[in-house]
Amino acid sequence: VIAAEPLTPSIRRLVVALPPGVRFRYLAGMHVELKTPGVARPRTYSIATAPDDEGLPPDSLLEFFVTRHENGQASGWLHGPELLGAPIDLHGPYGNFRLPKDADGPVLCLAGGSGLSPILAIARRALASGFASPMRLILSVRDRSEVFALDALHALARRHANFTYQVTLTRADEAAPGWRLGRIPDWLAEAFPDLAPWHVLAAGPPPFVDACVAKAQALGAAPERILTDSFTPTVG
Repeated sequence: VIAAEPLTPSIRRLVVALPPGVRFRYLAGMHVELKTPGVARPRTYSIATAPDDEGLPPDSLLEFFVTRHENGQASGWLHGPELLGAPIDLHGPYGNFRLPKDADGPVLCLAGGSGLSPILAIARRALASGFASPMRLILSVRDRSEVFALDALHALARRHANFTYQVTLTRADEAAPGWRLGRIPDWLAEAFPDLAPWHVLAAGPPPFVDACVAKAQALGAAPERILTDSFTPTVG
């Protein structure tokens, strides 16, 4: 572990350097299992790094956004002071959350908290590969203190004219200019009255994902064009 940076009160950015000679191939949107000391079962974390043209992590580095859960032994260790510089067991990659190769039309990405990890990897890879349709990303967090990765999102918006992003705060009384207040399903129809032409990607806690999927379908998104990745925290 070569970086362990607190981004918000609950989210830490981790960067893992793979051993020399290891060719770790994966697709944007996939996850790995991390084994932590004293915890029997490995925990699943999505990769925020986009693979290069060969499917490899640039510079053999993998980036993660890890949410700390109350009474979570694994996330507690991953947020602890002893992590930096420590070796860590990593297995994978796994998962099938991804943007189809033949995706046509605009893409709406809905991220709840650290659900931004796989969505950021997907957006980075698609845009770097020349995806030209509109791509809109919405990050939903509780309040201003939990907003993170704005630098990464701003960089994508600067580099790619077809990419835009927005932050929405679910438990706040005021927001920064350009941000919104409220849960995504509460105001999605105002911004996207017809989602029939769109691919919709939703990632985050199951209640967030389920609510976003229900609203997207109510706005006309076809079930086969909705892709999801739910994060269920494991305690103990």
